[in-house]
Amino acid sequence: MQIDDLKKLPINDDELYFDYDLKKLNWFNIGGKTKVFFKAKSLTGLVNFLKTFKKRGKIFVLGAGSNVLISDDDFNGVVIKLGKNFQNLSILNENLIIAGCGISQKKLSEFSRVNSLTGMEFMSCIPGSVGGGIRMNSGCFDNEFKDVLVSVQCIDFDGSVKMINKNDIKFKYRGSDLSKDLIFLSATFEGKKK
Repeated sequence: MQIDDLKKLPINDDELYFDYDLKKLNWFNIGGKTKVFFKAKSLTGLVNFLKTFKKRGKIFVLGAGSNVLISDDDFNGVVIKLGKNFQNLSILNENLIIAGCGISQKKLSEFSRVNSLTGMEFMSCIPGSVGGGIRMNSGCFDNEFKDVLVSVQCIDFDGSVKMINKNDIKFKYRGSDLSKDLIFLSATFEGKKK
């Protein structure tokens, strides 16, 4: 991995650390260090980082860290975490919610309730992020992400942003066919007005 290239990267509001202690990032306070830790606070910063780092090593995207056990061994790669700008929630039309993939599923469920939309109640007891929920098609009480998801905006590891419609995703129990080389940015969900 060419860390010198990353050290030259112009970092504005984003955060870039080397030999970062992963214990700071997870619920269980465990884990070794990662060679590089990048906290993306803007889409532009994330695109620039990915284009600079492009195909130089392993990338792991960390959401809330609620479903991850981190090894005490060092990770010879990059851990990417989305910052607060990826935690927005907004209503589109009367029954669509656009959620940043860094927000918790619980907050999405609460936002849905406050806006008189049903269908996302099952997320209220899932501690993970929306991005993690998409990755694993999380669910409970006979409901899953696939039931309320409309589309996903994501970026690949080359820095190309794209939109994927739900109909183009093959979901399965706690998984999907979405590439591991995608970072989820936001998602659109459809609720029922009630």
